[in-house]
Amino acid sequence: MTNAPTIRFWAAFAGIAVVTWVVYLTAWASPLYRPVLFTLAIAALVVGIVTVWKSKRRYWALLAVVLGFVAGQWWLAESVATQMIWGTQGFAP
Repeated sequence: MTNAPTIRFWAAFAGIAVVTWVVYLTAWASPLYRPVLFTLAIAALVVGIVTVWKSKRRYWALLAVVLGFVAGQWWLAESVATQMIWGTQGFAP
């Protein structure tokens, strides 16, 4: 029973990742698309940090949160990579 709070944070982290993917795939025409994705990314970051902290900062927990954040917030990784590529040597459109 001592792992119940940690499990709840892992479930919340996974749930945010799933909701982000659903919004990413279905709500792209909404004017609130980017603000909702950004809010979910902030929520995932906060829950991820708390999850690692509650897991006693173990390396496997940190690795799982980083991989889960990148997978769940793929839109953010894609946007950052695009901006980095466009910013190199005047490659911007």
